[in-house]
Amino acid sequence: RLAADRPDVLARIDDIKRLLVYCYLGEMTGAPASSFVGIKMAEGTEWQQKKQAFLDWFTWAYRIRNSHMIAWLTYRSAVGNPISGQFGKEWFYRNSVKDPTLKNPWRNDEPVTSAELDRRLAAIKAEVGTLPPVTVRAAEERLVLVQLKHGDGPSTALPLTGEATWLLASLQGEPLRFGVETKPTVIKLGEGVAGVEQPRDMVVEIPDARYTVTAADGQEVGSGKLELGVSQLELKVPGPGVYRFTCRRGGAGWEARFPKDMPHALLLTPGRSSLDIVDTPGGDVAETRPVYFYVPKGTPEILLQAYQCGVVTLRDPGGKAAWEGVSDGRFVRVPVTGEQAGKAWSLTLTDHVRRGRLQFLNLPTALSFDPNRVFVPVAVAEREGLNLIAPPSKP
Repeated sequence: RLAADRPDVLARIDDIKRLLVYCYLGEMTGAPASSFVGIKMAEGTEWQQKKQAFLDWFTWAYRIRNSHMIAWLTYRSAVGNPISGQFGKEWFYRNSVKDPTLKNPWRNDEPVTSAELDRRLAAIKAEVGTLPPVTVRAAEERLVLVQLKHGDGPSTALPLTGEATWLLASLQGEPLRFGVETKPTVIKLGEGVAGVEQPRDMVVEIPDARYTVTAADGQEVGSGKLELGVSQLELKVPGPGVYRFTCRRGGAGWEARFPKDMPHALLLTPGRSSLDIVDTPGGDVAETRPVYFYVPKGTPEILLQAYQCGVVTLRDPGGKAAWEGVSDGRFVRVPVTGEQAGKAWSLTLTDHVRRGRLQFLNLPTALSFDPNRVFVPVAVAEREGLNLIAPPSKP
């Protein structure tokens, strides 16, 4: 309404709406096109549905190609090339702009109007749903480590790419000792390009991994960078407590390796960190390993939103599946009974996890790999009289 007399602003808003529809249609394909390199689906109902989903996405991308919201030529190559092989339909990739005699089914020159955008977005909103009326937990609240049961914790090796934050506990003020490995980023040249034989690999230079260590109040207590290879870190801290280790590196990413005596949890913060697990065939199957989180007493339900994380399974303290579904971005409500509260629940991700988003809306998304030791807000630990073994850290 404030831009009613500003056609330039309204046009820009429409561009953003075009991109939102583009992202939604891309999600409806079910997977990134790069995962189809070298794969050809058998024809059938699923084949037809997926082909239609990609055709819808491709058609929309072509229609908005002049809005400067996407790079059409890059999209046509990066998406069209692999799915041409998957569906055996060369028209996903061929260039009918240069050769108008080619009848590509995605070539639709109908202009995208504001009215069409409003209709599409209203339908998407009706399908996905709206944010439940809850107060989203602050991502920066102070967390402590509590002991629920006695037992040895597991060692963890989790390969990630992009930015991620780990909660690490120093029980007596000892340094944080663990390893991080960074690997070269390798691209197979010619992969997925029909008729091209290029067996060589190309190593892409990716900036060194950079990390910071912060205390509970957000104040930095350490930082550095990690070169390629395995780095054994020994990070000195001011005293006992829970610290946040945040590392960032793209490409092949980085892998944190924690010993059994190092309490740790993956902390996912809304809008900042993504759950981007690197696919490592034959290695530690991180996608299916259970992680644990604490549900405070009096919690009536768990509110979850997950996107591009494969199939998500929530299990109650007894190990029974309380909810399971595909992470398609919808808001999920999982009821919690009185007997199930005040205990640790588990979460399992299956299928490939890549650039996903996962967050609890009414709980901290602190995913521990040890069911006996979990990270909870200070107020929860004090109110429920939990066995606190690592307090909030101080700079």
